[in-house]
Amino acid sequence: MNYFFHKIDHLVHVSADLFKVETIGAEYVVASGLPDVCTDHAVKMAKFAAGVKSLFLRSRWSSSKKTFLSMGMHSGSIVAGIAGKDTPRYRLFGDTINTASRMKS
Repeated sequence: MNYFFHKIDHLVHVSADLFKVETIGAEYVVASGLPDVCTDHAVKMAKFAAGVKSLFLRSRWSSSKKTFLSMGMHSGSIVAGIAGKDTPRYRLFGDTINTASRMKS
């Protein structure tokens, strides 16, 4: 997992206007168009998703019958901000996040 996430981190780093929000377990959350708005955020996310799929297919994981890659992507308005007092995190909230999560599932 660590190797794969490092490769995804690199894709985010070299892609303009992508922002890694967080990793939760085996889920990797990326957004485009925040904190700075960009008009082609959907194209950038689609290219990123294609890059992640390519990484996965080229990895040793893709030959495993028990390993699956699932992605969800949705475009729309969100609310973003810092949540939590003891361990504050930059979080995204709203129907767009919920829809992407359901699509991934």
